Amino acid sequence: MDSSLSSLHPEILVAIAKSLHVNDLLGGFPLSCKAVFAALSSDPALPRAFRLAAADTTKSLRVYGRRFYLRDFDEYVDAQLAYWQDAPRAERPWPGAAFIGHWDRPEFWRSLSLAQRRRLLLLAASSGHPASLEVAIRRCGVAEPPAQPADSAPASLGEKECYFRGALAVGDLRCADILWSAGFRHHDNIHTAVPAAVMGGLEACQWLLARPADPGSVQLLVLQLAECAAFTGREGQLDWLLEQDQELASSELPHLAYCAALGGHVGTMQRLRARPGNAWPGDADMRLLAALVRGVAPLPVVEEAAAQLLGGVGVAVEAAVEAEAGTAVAQRVRLVLAAALSYSHDWAAKLGWQALAPPTANEMESWEHHDLFTDSCSQGVPADFVQRMLRLLDIPGFGCLEFRIATAAIDNADVPAVRLLAARSPGARDDIVYDMSQQLSNGTLRLPAWGDLGAPACELLHELGLELNWQHVEAARSRSNVPVAAWMAKALVARGRLPDVTADRIKHLAYSLLERGDDVGTVLGFLGVRDGPTNDAYRAFMRNLDAAHGLASLAVGGSVVALEDYVGRMAALGVALRPLEPGMVRKAAANQAAMDWLRGRGLLLAQQGV
Repeated sequence: MDSSLSSLHPEILVAIAKSLHVNDLLGGFPLSCKAVFAALSSDPALPRAFRLAAADTTKSLRVYGRRFYLRDFDEYVDAQLAYWQDAPRAERPWPGAAFIGHWDRPEFWRSLSLAQRRRLLLLAASSGHPASLEVAIRRCGVAEPPAQPADSAPASLGEKECYFRGALAVGDLRCADILWSAGFRHHDNIHTAVPAAVMGGLEACQWLLARPADPGSVQLLVLQLAECAAFTGREGQLDWLLEQDQELASSELPHLAYCAALGGHVGTMQRLRARPGNAWPGDADMRLLAALVRGVAPLPVVEEAAAQLLGGVGVAVEAAVEAEAGTAVAQRVRLVLAAALSYSHDWAAKLGWQALAPPTANEMESWEHHDLFTDSCSQGVPADFVQRMLRLLDIPGFGCLEFRIATAAIDNADVPAVRLLAARSPGARDDIVYDMSQQLSNGTLRLPAWGDLGAPACELLHELGLELNWQHVEAARSRSNVPVAAWMAKALVARGRLPDVTADRIKHLAYSLLERGDDVGTVLGFLGVRDGPTNDAYRAFMRNLDAAHGLASLAVGGSVVALEDYVGRMAALGVALRPLEPGMVRKAAANQAAMDWLRGRGLLLAQQGV
């Protein structure tokens, strides 16, 4: 946040924020001031989309296409913002006494799945109330499994969860220390750097740097923290980080300047551009301009910065033409795409900016330019993607991107965009049908993955002549796309297309659903099987399960109550459960409550040699 704003009282900042577009809010305020973030995230007067984003996600900067060695700047793809689901954050004021009074009793944890218990632990971590966190750690039945070799499959559900990132996000190093001391030490740089640098501040960065994910990752962690500091314009924090690694301070200057431009911090960008270094590529200024256009800064700021930085966009483009014609075309394509996908609310004004000088249809024929578009969408697309893309397709020469745009809509589960693009022309429809058919068959289709979009997604498939079947369910499950497989199963059952409950693929689907924490009753609902020992389909389904495999699957993410229910159902059918071998529950290492229950019931053999 600009230094002149950071001195204002949070109430004044909130009043300013309410007059801004939601994209500007997401692009600036929640990243800059914890008090403003807390006020805005719960304010009913603000758009629901912002409140949800403020409460559940962090706008983060991630570089993709990076080579292993940090100096390979020519191999970079333009920096983008990336969204991922951040750790849940506790409401303030936190009801500490009530939380302890309720949750410091074991009976209330027994019916919770591993995912639910993890969520409570994450909430307590961001509560600012150490006593609540200590209760959660003691009662939650969640463990951090041993580290696995890099080339091995994940050992357990939630193995990659970092439990102290919520504490870092609110700048609470006391709770972070409690979690670290309790053995919750796993983290990866990408997911911890953002809350530490953006929300936690310099002290959180210093805390995290003292505890890297692994000793060899310190340089990368410094870089990722510096990316966030540049994006948010925190120059003091950025200077300190660059002091930690002089090689980084020299070699990564271009990239950090791009990050500052993306965040709309022109002063920080210019300061970095003025620093000496031999890593600046020849087209650095044009890339900085593209980052400004793509970023959160409104068009007037971009125009002023372009004049200061380049002497005007036209001058820069002419210089690029003199250097290499192909490069000039690529730069013009990059600028147009940056405007169409801009994070600012005035993307349409940017797209209509005469200085962009879009390339001609002949110049757009190169597949390199198609790849530029695909790269530009690799970290996600905006909510109004289809409106932006329809404007882009109207620009002469950019109609050739129609297939790539449709592919991006499919990959990002944008049902309205896919429907509108399919209606543009028979060719577009054919391309979409082919792509979606292939993804259905190989289990990679993501359209049903967005909760409330299930019905529209199903309607879209029907409109395109693509009908779901149980082979599609198995394809998704085999790709570990279990939420999509579950949605497909539910949709098929709703249409009266019940499965053969004795088929192997249904048995494997059941194991996957049990692993994620669904109890037997929930699994039966997905399969359209009436629950009850007198129902033939129920008995056939339960007897088709390998009893031990089902128990081991449920131990991965299930609750103690779900385990008791499963064992009781098997006993009612006359199925005797044998104790599980330790190797069968390797994936359940994080579910300490389940492991303790299995041991207490004699259903888990002791590890030999221990």
